[in-house]
Amino acid sequence: KFMEFCYDKVRSKVWLKRCEFVAELEKERGLEKRDLRKRKEIPTKDKDDDTELDNKNKISNEGSN
Repeated sequence: KFMEFCYDKVRSKVWLKRCEFVAELEKERGLEKRDLRKRKEIPTKDKDDDTELDNKNKISNEGSN
């Protein structure tokens, strides 16, 4: 019973208010469901020369100076 009470309070006082706040922000910014579902691209190549980023080589090259 105590856990249910805590869950209900957190849900009503925190989570639902957060959801309302986020929905209002999305509405103000003109975001629609389809905008929110778009995948964000994570670049894996350097844009300048199309070589793959390699942190190991960068670190080992810096350490050899």
